[in-house]
Amino acid sequence: MNWEPLGDTALIFFSHRATPADRLAESASLAQHLQSFQIPEILDIVSSFDSVALHFRPLHAGLVREWLTSALLDPPRQQPLPTSTHEIPTFYDHAELTKISALLNLSPNEIIQSHSTAHYTVAALGFSPGFPYLLGLPKKLTLTRLKTPRPITAGTVAFAAHHAGIYPNDSLGGWHPIGKTSFPLFNLANNPPTPLKPGDSLRFKPLSSPPQTPTPNLDPPPPTQSPVLQITNPGPGTTIQDPGRSGFQHYGVSRGGSADRDSAAAANLLVGNPPEAPILEFCLQGPVLTALRDTTFAVVGGPPEVSGTTRSLKMGQSLDLRPNPSAAFGYLAISGGFDVPKILGSHATDVRAGFGGHQGRPLQTGDLLGQLPPRPAPRLAPGQHITWPQSGLQPQTLLIRVLPGLQHDLFDDPSQFALLDEHFTKTSRLDRTGARLEGPKLSLASPHNLTSQPVTLGTIQVPPDGLPIVLQSECQTIGGYPVIAHIIAADLPLFTRALPGTQIRFHPVNLDQAAEAFTLRLQELAFLQSALKLSTP
Repeated sequence: MNWEPLGDTALIFFSHRATPADRLAESASLAQHLQSFQIPEILDIVSSFDSVALHFRPLHAGLVREWLTSALLDPPRQQPLPTSTHEIPTFYDHAELTKISALLNLSPNEIIQSHSTAHYTVAALGFSPGFPYLLGLPKKLTLTRLKTPRPITAGTVAFAAHHAGIYPNDSLGGWHPIGKTSFPLFNLANNPPTPLKPGDSLRFKPLSSPPQTPTPNLDPPPPTQSPVLQITNPGPGTTIQDPGRSGFQHYGVSRGGSADRDSAAAANLLVGNPPEAPILEFCLQGPVLTALRDTTFAVVGGPPEVSGTTRSLKMGQSLDLRPNPSAAFGYLAISGGFDVPKILGSHATDVRAGFGGHQGRPLQTGDLLGQLPPRPAPRLAPGQHITWPQSGLQPQTLLIRVLPGLQHDLFDDPSQFALLDEHFTKTSRLDRTGARLEGPKLSLASPHNLTSQPVTLGTIQVPPDGLPIVLQSECQTIGGYPVIAHIIAADLPLFTRALPGTQIRFHPVNLDQAAEAFTLRLQELAFLQSALKLSTP
């Protein structure tokens, strides 16, 4: 079997069987086979329409390849997968059907008849937790995606291109909605959290009246005990994060976690926390906080005068992190860490899915944050600030190392040249899912229909407008845009913390160089950790 690098944090296999159904069957069977042999170094195994990806840390690449050799000594036999059949009760929305009717030249009843009598197969879970990509949409219902995504409510049944799907939660979507269902696609109380898996069969059953949306059987979050901080002004997109959650990408759950793991780790170390402690993350503009009791805090990536050092915040004092950010993403750590529940193995907020962190959402004015037991903090000399990892932001032009993407050779020669020889500018169109670049437009040599495949952090996708998007911590688990390159794991934090307007140059490296760079990054973090331990009482 031929396994190709997906950046320096994954390997991917593509099935080349004759039909979409055969490719899906081989990929799903292979994923199941490998899961039965899975070793701890494998963070996740994600299958899609015709592919399987193995996710791991860069330093484990060699071990994973050795494991693959032994795991595939007895190749998976092509036998029927243990699958389930699901019936999806659906109320078809005639207002939406009327819009689609004019596009397809079909009556609303013909659309319902065609959609509800088709047999579908779950090809992948992705985009958001539990979202099923379905094969089997009748050709007569083929429609291109909406040019502009629109708000879509949870339970919406929709289709686009050659696929059907169901939105598990409220989100923006570019598919054409045609109905609603109350079928539960994702529930944190269940194990596994989604009833669907690749290979399952599915049918839609028309309803005569709208379904009742079930009330989630979840207790309200308990009040924060002995809160330490109150949010006076949250700023845009301030959340609680940690290094993220692994092992749930095959359910469509983003790995998530801190956008800039280096800065988050440094802030935690400054107050005596382990690098993975729950931390407050803000984007471009920080929050205003009020102390409800004395605490020790550290900021990395915020205003320069408070960034990179340890300070005390007395009861009643306020801390304003809005002015002059020194990085695109900043972090505030308190001694002990923030007291939030652990969901699916992580404290991180998954904004798209609406769980984790503080009530599954960005922080709001008036929110109260609790504190885990405080730890002894390092004692820095008066005026002393650490410079790692912020020192990497000094140049006006950042040199970011990349590996070739799976579709690199499909791009025309001018685009391949421009990627490595021209400047790109990081724009203000950024969030936890991705960052837009401006610069030369990149184009495929010829039109090419791509099947959605697993993606990783640092993947550089190129949408139809030709302007690259760099995927960041809360990106989707699979994607359908062509991938021209991957930022190596060692350089992704540097790219992530760069402010809008920063000039970017991409430089090619190989996998050995990427591994060396990641090792150096870990050594730098270990050096900082050791130095701060020496100054801890």
